[in-house]
Amino acid sequence: MQMDIFGASKRSYTRHKEPTPRVPTPEHKEKMLEVKMLYDKLGTLQKVASHMGITRERVRQHLEKGESYGLFKYQTTRERNLSEALKKISRQDFITCIKNGENKFSICEKFNIDMNVYFKLVKYYEIDTQDYMLEYRYKKYLIRYSDIVEELGHHPSVTEMQKKGRNDWRYTQKAIARLWGSMDKFRQEYGIEKPAYALHLNTINAFRESIKRRQAIKQEKIEKLKDFIKSRKIVNFKMIMDEFGYSPVSISSYLAVLRKVNEIKMIRDKKSFYYLPKDN
Repeated sequence: MQMDIFGASKRSYTRHKEPTPRVPTPEHKEKMLEVKMLYDKLGTLQKVASHMGITRERVRQHLEKGESYGLFKYQTTRERNLSEALKKISRQDFITCIKNGENKFSICEKFNIDMNVYFKLVKYYEIDTQDYMLEYRYKKYLIRYSDIVEELGHHPSVTEMQKKGRNDWRYTQKAIARLWGSMDKFRQEYGIEKPAYALHLNTINAFRESIKRRQAIKQEKIEKLKDFIKSRKIVNFKMIMDEFGYSPVSISSYLAVLRKVNEIKMIRDKKSFYYLPKDN
């Protein structure tokens, strides 16, 4: 080994030469062409292997060797299936099927392709199937909603779409709420006014009377609580609960009302809150 002026070893390098391409023997060439002919005829490596009495791997090697020698172009079964599919299925045809709501199984059946080729077409054509399927669903439920409007003669309320015996209307309402986020968002997007509630006059009056009754009961409980505090001079939360049995939420609400109208005041020590009449 030679040394340079600094004492380091100096290696000699030889230029790498590309090997001279080998030429197959006539017998080997004939074998490769025979395998290719059978592969084109039978369609799969396994069928060729069974026909010739050799392994599937050996068939593949013959085909790859033949391609490397430039004798023919070798395509795998999947590549060949994709090539054939591309000849008969254009990108627009594929997109049209998806936009019409056809699922991948029906598309495979329609064009006589397998699922692997379906996904390869999606990738090859760079198609976002989710976008087109979503577009189809939007269109589908807009049409269904329009049919309901035409049948009723007005834009329906959610209550009308949930009408008993109209499962198609109910499903349409749920689908719209899911796709647009809610019926209100759907109406806002298309400038649809929210329908007024179609309640019978008797129902409206009964509802108003119910509110008055609840308010009267609440006021009665507040008055009882005020009288209790005045009679005891000073009380805490537990004493009120033991006396009336009201829920903690209700007691807090009643005490807040009495404090707001200056009927009681609140004091606090280290352990609890106490309530006493304002004039104490």
